[in-house]
Amino acid sequence: MKNSESAILVHYNEVALKGRNRPFFERQLVANIKLALKRAGLADFQVKRLVGRLLVSGVLSEQRPKAQAALGKVFGIASFAWVQVTAAAPKAIESAVLDLAKGLTGSFRIEARRASKTHAFTSQDLNENLGEVVLKATGAGVNLTHPDTTFYIEVLNKGAFVYTQKISGPGGLPVGASGRVVVLMSSGIDSPVAAWYLAKRGCPLTLVHFHSYPFTNKKSQENVKDLAKALRVWAPGTRLYLVPLGEVQKRIITEAPAKYRVLLYRRAMIRLAERVAQKDRALALVTGESVGQVASQTIENIAAVNAAATLPILRPLAGSDKIEITAVAQKIGTYEVSIRPADDCCSFMVPQNPETKARLIDIERSEGGIKFGDELSNAIINTEKITYQ
Repeated sequence: MKNSESAILVHYNEVALKGRNRPFFERQLVANIKLALKRAGLADFQVKRLVGRLLVSGVLSEQRPKAQAALGKVFGIASFAWVQVTAAAPKAIESAVLDLAKGLTGSFRIEARRASKTHAFTSQDLNENLGEVVLKATGAGVNLTHPDTTFYIEVLNKGAFVYTQKISGPGGLPVGASGRVVVLMSSGIDSPVAAWYLAKRGCPLTLVHFHSYPFTNKKSQENVKDLAKALRVWAPGTRLYLVPLGEVQKRIITEAPAKYRVLLYRRAMIRLAERVAQKDRALALVTGESVGQVASQTIENIAAVNAAATLPILRPLAGSDKIEITAVAQKIGTYEVSIRPADDCCSFMVPQNPETKARLIDIERSEGGIKFGDELSNAIINTEKITYQ
């Protein structure tokens, strides 16, 4: 490590708790960081695993805004910082601190840590000595509780890192560290947020959008493609399947009671989503349902739909209200797309008085009377697949 070399120091939280599996999580995080930086147009950088942290070097000063924006969307990163890399020697560390202290105003404190106990000096030695040096050089006041500036020093065996600002990352687990999930994806606000939460737990995303074209327009498909592009920034390897549901819906409309129509649509979607899950080796389904938000999302109706599944159905938004969900959608960059007008498949021939407290026995009886032909198989055959890096 060269004295005064500039680099990015990346910290993680959950990954550090993975015991013997930690190297696997670290390797996945490194791969995702490399992909994010390449997408941002960076080249000739290096990502190195250190003790309990990662180091990104070779980022040019003019590339900092792009690098910072990219790292802010890599799950698994708790925080990162632009650091001065020095030798693990008091004089070298002192020089880097003084360089950062130029023009210092207000109060300060020193926060030094050693990852190794092999050095002759302790963390407290560094805190005291560097505090005296900065005080003498700048005349700034010391405040150990609420300083205007904190000088962070992290000392490893063969090098040290000096910086004054931590930038928060999104946290969570690196995408690819957990199993793939299939998200039943509308073009509305909720399901993209549900997908984002599962990506935060390390799950690669397969998005399945059911549409009623040509009985409705193509706007929902266009919107979902844009939502998939927004999510793939957070979730590398995102896939999108556009499944035509119109013929299945026509069969349900003509052969089942109107009040059960939406629930039967959703049970058909569950079965078709499981066929996609089998193709993609996904281990669970995900929906954006929030308990009680609409008629189909009462506990009774959720239970009736759930009974059609053989895979687990994850509902990360079950206890959230619309205000909370909307706030996340705005934060992650999906809200503006989600509020575009579009007819989704569940708006096709919706009854005036849908059932709100369905009994499974009644749903299954109604479903049993539907004479499906090739509609379900044809829906899969005519599905369009899009893969995003």
